[in-house]
Amino acid sequence: MSHYKRVLLAQLASLKFSPAAPYAGTGYLGEVLYSGGIEYSAIDMLLEYSTSVLIKKIKYFNPDILAVSMMTINYKRNYEMLDYLKQQYPGLAIVVGGPHASAYKESILSQCKGVDFVALNEGEETLVELAKNRDLQSICGLIFRKNNGNIESNPIRKFNENLDSIPFPTYRFFELGKYKQHEIHLVTSRGCPYNCTFCTVSTSLGKRVRARSAKSVADEIEFWVRKGYRIFGIADDNFTFYKDRVYQICDEIESRRLGKLEFRCHNGIRPDRVDRDLLKRMKETGFGYIQISVESASQRMLDNMRKGEKIETIARAVENAIAVGIEVQLAFVIGTQDETWEDLEASFSFARKFPAWRADHNHLYPYPGTELFEWANAKNAFIIQPEEYLNDDNPDYKSVPVMETTQLSKERRIQAGKIFQQISKEHYTQAVYRKLKRFGFVGWIAAYFFTSSMGQKLFYNNKLCRRIMDTIRLSIS
Repeated sequence: MSHYKRVLLAQLASLKFSPAAPYAGTGYLGEVLYSGGIEYSAIDMLLEYSTSVLIKKIKYFNPDILAVSMMTINYKRNYEMLDYLKQQYPGLAIVVGGPHASAYKESILSQCKGVDFVALNEGEETLVELAKNRDLQSICGLIFRKNNGNIESNPIRKFNENLDSIPFPTYRFFELGKYKQHEIHLVTSRGCPYNCTFCTVSTSLGKRVRARSAKSVADEIEFWVRKGYRIFGIADDNFTFYKDRVYQICDEIESRRLGKLEFRCHNGIRPDRVDRDLLKRMKETGFGYIQISVESASQRMLDNMRKGEKIETIARAVENAIAVGIEVQLAFVIGTQDETWEDLEASFSFARKFPAWRADHNHLYPYPGTELFEWANAKNAFIIQPEEYLNDDNPDYKSVPVMETTQLSKERRIQAGKIFQQISKEHYTQAVYRKLKRFGFVGWIAAYFFTSSMGQKLFYNNKLCRRIMDTIRLSIS
């Protein structure tokens, strides 16, 4: 039997960038611990904290459990840190959760001797049961190292079908003032039923979309509005999966008379799960920005990726969103198997066709646990081995191809990336000017500066500048 009374939550760093808002997944863990009467504190290593800062936190809080949430990017660096912490605090139980845990499972304990437990998939109940001294073998979703050093995997925990039963994060022990934006990220649903070859979402959150009620979502929004927040990022992978629920959320928000709010769908929405009427209602409620993951304007490539969508449906969703006044970011990928230059030219044309906010792109990355990774591994298609590209410290780590494709060289795909960059810059300058055109020539100069490399550096790296710009944008939108 374990005897754990105090839990320190740590969001481990993956890339060297400062986040706009706290990670909701860690926030949920903190809330269920607090609701369960378990003392906890939290530290977000993404706030450019060093290992020494984490050690100071451990010395001050004196936790029994260090529960860390990890992405796969830069996992080796985080393994080294956890090994070091275990050497310094041998009595500290270390639990790894998050997307990396669900993908790597038992291998984490094999590769990182400092880790004692791995919590798979949704970790709220698993962590609470561990902290409340449950017998280890009775905790579903837990992988652990036995006293003899052997690794044991318990049965997988069933996904929670009632998300309203999980209290939403209030971040009571998080450093909210240190984030770049005065913004809260909302998770209103979990799970993804689709079969995209490159995606890991269903690996950790399941294939079925489970959604919170409109009242629960609005309760969370109202809680933060009362604390002075007016900008919200929707972190769902399938926010509009149930259209009726989106209407209900919009109605519930509107009925509470919370004033002017802004909602951003950063993670993207499925074009086949929206129509013009729904987008119009979302715009009326404050949804001013969405990402639409086009991936490719070639139907052959969409089929290759198992997207389950038609390019005509995607185009119609983009047209409808722009027509109702929503700013749209288009997202593309480069490097699908068998992709040709003609396929890429179709994507360039699609990107240029619409007055989008941006036209972003990434070179397709194979992540462990995906069909794409299995394909690249079976074909020995890696230009850069997974151990290397998954531990690349470059914030722009998706700017270089990591696998071979049959039709296009690495150099040709890098060229495609540069074309997308130019298209995106043109879109962005025009989009910002549309916001500022009421100010005439001054607005054009402001738009040009804001979208320049210097302006973007100030916006993304300076907290004060970012918050001022967000306030101005909210007031003029």
